[in-house]
Amino acid sequence: MKMVSGVLVVATMVAVMVVLVAANEANCDVNLLLGACEIQLKEGGMPSEKCCDILTKQLPCICGYPERHDWPAISNIIVSYIRFISFKMKMVSGVLVVATMVAVMVVLVAANEANCDVNLLLGACEIQLKEGGMPSEKCCDILTKQLPCICGYPERHDWPGITKTCGFCDVPFPPCP
Repeated sequence: MKMVSGVLVVATMVAVMVVLVAANEANCDVNLLLGACEIQLKEGGMPSEKCCDILTKQLPCICGYPERHDWPAISNIIVSYIRFISFKMKMVSGVLVVATMVAVMVVLVAANEANCDVNLLLGACEIQLKEGGMPSEKCCDILTKQLPCICGYPERHDWPGITKTCGFCDVPFPPCP
């Protein structure tokens, strides 16, 4: 129950923000609103996507419409609208989770395809990894190829200069857990 009320609070805040943005762009037209939402405003029910789109633009105008007193279901349609927006937010967050999972899988595949060899990396970059000095071109080349493997090397905890070396080589240091 707390989660549902939290979602409704967030959805309400989003709806208020949408209202504030829409207030700047509102072209108040009660006929436009009634054309898309009249049945829902008078009888209730889940608004269509078109009704929600128009309601988003017309929400700042509703208090100025004298007809609103003849819309007994207006509070229900606004709650349904907020739920609809909340549903869309959940879908977007789901897409972001999937995109993050795909990115992690790409990194894991790259690590599997890389020829992980800590000795090769240390042979070219040991001093730079430990002290953070200016790396050679060979060190940068090997570091670039070994980058997908870095998080799997337990030795990386003894490399205080690794982020500086990555910076000199213009390669992003991977976010390791």
